[in-house]
Amino acid sequence: MEFAAIVYYILVVLLVLGLPRKIKGWFLGLNGGLVLVFIIGALTIKFRTGYFQDRSRWMNQHGSVVLGSWVLPFFLLFAIALLALIDYRIIRKLGTFDRTGKWVVGIFTVLFDLIYLGGVYMCLYFLSFLFLAH
Repeated sequence: MEFAAIVYYILVVLLVLGLPRKIKGWFLGLNGGLVLVFIIGALTIKFRTGYFQDRSRWMNQHGSVVLGSWVLPFFLLFAIALLALIDYRIIRKLGTFDRTGKWVVGIFTVLFDLIYLGGVYMCLYFLSFLFLAH
């Protein structure tokens, strides 16, 4: 999980390349703070629930449920922040298109958002099943 959070932040860093300094600071600061809080919280929960001592005891004591209740809200926050960054990048490019191009890019953006939200929903289902189902 911590590795996935770091990969997420690397993706955010790649997406903010070429943005104005102020906007870059906002996106990097917000996402960096989220990743930092997530990693510290996940490691703290793992340590307190005995994840690093005995994995079978950890599973029997429902440590994954405690960890899942931490992971799922952050997954939603990460997904929303990433979608906001992607949409910001797309909307910023709208100024370079003519009137017809703006409509095409606008429709593409709405379709992309719907597909993205569907993917987030499916990943949320998978994560819920992975952490909370016993």
